[in-house]
Order: sequence, then structure tokens, then C-alpha cells
Amino acid sequence: MKLWKYNFYSELTQEITEGQTIKEPFIWADNLPDSDYSDVTTTEKILNKIKKNYKTFEFDGKNYFEDIRAKLVLSYQTGQKTEVEIFQIEALLNSTTDKIIRGDWLTAKNALESVVVSAPLDQSLYDEILLYITNYIGQNY
Repeated sequence: MKLWKYNFYSELTQEITEGQTIKEPFIWADNLPDSDYSDVTTTEKILNKIKKNYKTFEFDGKNYFEDIRAKLVLSYQTGQKTEVEIFQIEALLNSTTDKIIRGDWLTAKNALESVVVSAPLDQSLYDEILLYITNYIGQNY
């Protein structure tokens, strides 16, 4: 691995190889993180910024979960799905929705991709959720 040095403006200022004596602000990584760290100068501050971002990820995840649940309730109320079918869909998506609620969008995407689409979960709902998660990751990570 390489050690990347961050300055106040989030520019790569120096590449250091393992074994050299170093001080902050450095972080071990194969690649320079692609997020905006312009307001941080140490590894600790980078980690704190990531933790702060998770508050937003959790908030957005809870809102999106409510959207999924509302669509399922509507499909029940309109007679498109039965109570048993809704239960089966929720069971198939449980791992994904748990991770979305926690704000773990990358993990949620992996969980969803391991779900086998079968009745009563239809391909259109699966694709809609996958697209939303993928877009969220692209815009926020």
C-alpha cells in the first residue's frame, strides 16, 4: 500500500512508501479517496467526516424504506398483491431494507444483488430499488 498525504485543500502533495517515518496528515490507501476532504487535515478528521456523512445516509435510508413500504401497502390496498405476497416480498428484501435503514447503501446494493427475483417479487420492483440504490451511491459516495 501507499501512503497518501493530504493538505488542507485535499490535494495529493506527496506519495510515501511504507517504512518511512510519517506524521499526520497521512492515510494508508492504494488510491486517493474520491470524496471531498477539503476541510480536513488528519486521518482522524477524515474518519469523523465519514461518520458525519452516515447520519445523512441513515436519514435518507429511512425515508427510502418508507417509500418502499408505502408502495407495498398501496399494492395491497389496490388488490395488486395479497397480504401473503407482501409478507413474502418483505422477507426477500429484509436484508436489503435493514441495511438501507442503517445507511449502509453499498452493503444494501450487495444484499439486493444476491436476491433471486421470483414471485411475488417482480422484476420491475427489483429493478426500481436497484436503480435507486445505485444512483444514491453514485451521487453520495
